[in-house]
Amino acid sequence: MPRLLTKGMVLSRSDTDEEALYVYRNTIAPTVKYTKLLLDPVVISKQGELNNTQLANYQALADNAFQLVRKELSQDFEVVTESSTGTLRIQIAILDAEASKPVRRLLASAVPVGAGISLVKYIATGKPSAVGQIAVEILVTDALSGKILGAAVDSRVGTQNLSDIVDPWATANEAIAIWATRLHKVLKSYRHETHQM
Repeated sequence: MPRLLTKGMVLSRSDTDEEALYVYRNTIAPTVKYTKLLLDPVVISKQGELNNTQLANYQALADNAFQLVRKELSQDFEVVTESSTGTLRIQIAILDAEASKPVRRLLASAVPVGAGISLVKYIATGKPSAVGQIAVEILVTDALSGKILGAAVDSRVGTQNLSDIVDPWATANEAIAIWATRLHKVLKSYRHETHQM
């Protein structure tokens, strides 16, 4: 399945933890007050590469992302199903996701050799051993004209968190909740004033 971002779109790397890793802002965004929101179903970017179990896990994440984003943004926007003037269109794609592996993670932190392997993996990849992670793209357009207002690519990696032992997808779901809140914060000003992303 295709990714959301168009070829040639220039994303600049963010220098703050309060933003996504890479962000695009249209500096000549339409002067429209946006009061409505059209939220597309969340896309699974690597759908063709997944087996049935993996696809079911990704679909659960996609469904959760759709519900969380919809609930968060409906606080300030009327959620609609058709394009019209003053409507933002939000598209989200899950690029990659990985559940934590609690048993392997516990071994990596409890056994000296395991800790060494975990350290080597962290040095090589920047990611601790056996923790969860998720990466997404978000595209915001004017629903009527298709004009791109902004886009972001972000990735979140879990920590040695006890919640991952109970739910191996906890990191991914926590990241989705964070993105929903941040997206709401960015788009909130569109509700009451003309603004660029």
